[in-house]
Amino acid sequence: MIDFRARAEMFWSRFRHEYIEPSNYKRIALVSHGGMINMLFRCFLELPMGVDISLNSGDTGIHLWEITTERRRVIFTNSREHLNFRK
Repeated sequence: MIDFRARAEMFWSRFRHEYIEPSNYKRIALVSHGGMINMLFRCFLELPMGVDISLNSGDTGIHLWEITTERRRVIFTNSREHLNFRK
């Protein structure tokens, strides 16, 4: 788990410095599997390694997180409304 978290932290750090902090982008989509989404969620909220919390992430679940200069905010998690779309 420590190695997995370290990989997520390395990605998150690079991602923040290259995409978030320059503020050149309004919305960015990250696509990953549930395990990495959980680790990125922990990085996003700056949770310590020992915190026993996980984020439910079903197949094709969409999570919306917001980062501003004032705060980080989880708007919604695991939305799957797009699966109800009918032609």
